[in-house]
Amino acid sequence: IHAFPWIFIYKMLWFLPVVLVSIYATFRLYRVVMSDREILPLALGILVFSTNTYILMITAGGQMGIAMAYAVAPLVLADFIILASFSSARNTIMAGLILALQVMLDLRVAYITMIAVTLYYLMQVSVFTFRRIFWIVSLIGIPIAIAAVVHAGWTFPLLYLRQNPF
Repeated sequence: IHAFPWIFIYKMLWFLPVVLVSIYATFRLYRVVMSDREILPLALGILVFSTNTYILMITAGGQMGIAMAYAVAPLVLADFIILASFSSARNTIMAGLILALQVMLDLRVAYITMIAVTLYYLMQVSVFTFRRIFWIVSLIGIPIAIAAVVHAGWTFPLLYLRQNPF
């Protein structure tokens, strides 16, 4: 029995999922943000997001965890936009879990994504009152808390005990 070549395994198990997740996440964000159903802007958005110089540089360098975190970013943004529109326990949990997935893949990309989410939420507020600020903090804070609880196995020892969790 011959083993599969590494290049085949690499392309099928790492590169193909990044491309598929990138296409799906861009499609989902487009459907959440745009009300039209035109295929040309959607295809252009998928093409630009999936083949820009940043993602090509990351994948060429073999940093597939960062590439997958980048591919998941539109999905995180779409879930937080849905959460802003339809606040429910299910949407809050889904936003927290998809954020936890992105944190698992790369914390830096999750941080940048959350900056985009915060800017989106701030743009939705016309008048800043205490109630509106509390609304923003709770809609962003609860999914972040869910992601933190999911990752408590390594964040708690790291932050509280100042020890390596391993």
